Amino acid sequence: MAAIDLELLKGFVDLDDPKVKAVFDVIEPYFPVLKRLGAAAVSLFVDGLKQQDWARIDRELYEQMTEDERDALSSQVLANARCAVHKAYEANRQWKDTITRLLLGVVLSLI
Repeated sequence: MAAIDLELLKGFVDLDDPKVKAVFDVIEPYFPVLKRLGAAAVSLFVDGLKQQDWARIDRELYEQMTEDERDALSSQVLANARCAVHKAYEANRQWKDTITRLLLGVVLSLI
């Protein structure tokens, strides 16, 4: 199997679409391992994605991963989760700020 070219794959997906970006952010950390393990691992990964069976993906791929690969994957997944939480927090904070400004404007207009 030819090497998995992540940059080439990024060119085929619409990363401006938040749903596509979210899915890509989830699968991207697995690419270095899949590249090393080859076609069988990619097949297993794709099948797991279709079945939405992350436990199986992690269980079967973790058995074949080196400790460094496991650490790198865990670090990347944690970083992605932190980023997602931060984005959600900021969106919520901005929404609350907008509502507060709107309510303040209504109150000031009534005075």
